[in-house]
Amino acid sequence: MNLNKRQTLCQLLRRAGLYLLAFLKWTLAAAALGVLCGLLGTGFHAAIDRVTGLRQTYPTLIWLLPLAGLLTLLLYRLCRVSFSAGTNLIIQSVTTNEHVPLPLAPLIVCSTLLSHTFGASVGREGAALQLGGSIGHNFGELLRFDGDDVRVLSMCGMAACFSAMFGTPLAAAVFVLLWNRKLIPVGIVVALLGLAFLPDTVFHRIMTIFNPADTTTNSRFPLYQAAGEFLKLHPVTGAGLGTDAVRSAIKDLNLFHGKDLFVHCHNIYLQVWC
Repeated sequence: MNLNKRQTLCQLLRRAGLYLLAFLKWTLAAAALGVLCGLLGTGFHAAIDRVTGLRQTYPTLIWLLPLAGLLTLLLYRLCRVSFSAGTNLIIQSVTTNEHVPLPLAPLIVCSTLLSHTFGASVGREGAALQLGGSIGHNFGELLRFDGDDVRVLSMCGMAACFSAMFGTPLAAAVFVLLWNRKLIPVGIVVALLGLAFLPDTVFHRIMTIFNPADTTTNSRFPLYQAAGEFLKLHPVTGAGLGTDAVRSAIKDLNLFHGKDLFVHCHNIYLQVWC
């Protein structure tokens, strides 16, 4: 009997030790990856702002945009990375653990900076996901994590880099969690627990969203009513392009009867229709 108790106790201690080691492993890996992607994402954001300012100062740089495209293609060819490798590859690496080439991260940085410098119509969201996913994937392979753990690190890298570039850590985490349906229940539980740590003003705003007596919510109904009255008069042609056109048209027709000034419809669908 005593022997069985000792064996059971040893098994429990062994399991506790394994859980502790796993906790330490993921804590150190997450901290290192978060710092790395956070610093790179912040620097990347600052670099994009700098080259965007340069393009605005010298608008004639847009004439060199075809050369920037050729240079980007040449860089991909020299690094032997497929020019089509992008966000789709990062998504595949999360779902199927497909290998992400290590040179993809610097290539993303260079190509995005070239695009913004010479006026290409590109965003930052895809670049942030590609940069973070590439770093996280290769970071996991460098530490010889298994396939499932590498996929988790890829998602962590995407969330860290995205939040560093846009200042939205919670939104980035939710965005990544939605890619893996198995993690959605975990995300819901974390979100519910996170309500307790929200500032009082934010928590109060969430609790009063569906309260018609709330002044913030109640003030929007005159905006919707004015937009609806205007659409009855001009359902097809609208007011024209831009927020100023809608505001001026509703003011000229005296359709808004709220306390504050009419700035916009406070609803993207109504605003576009108007």
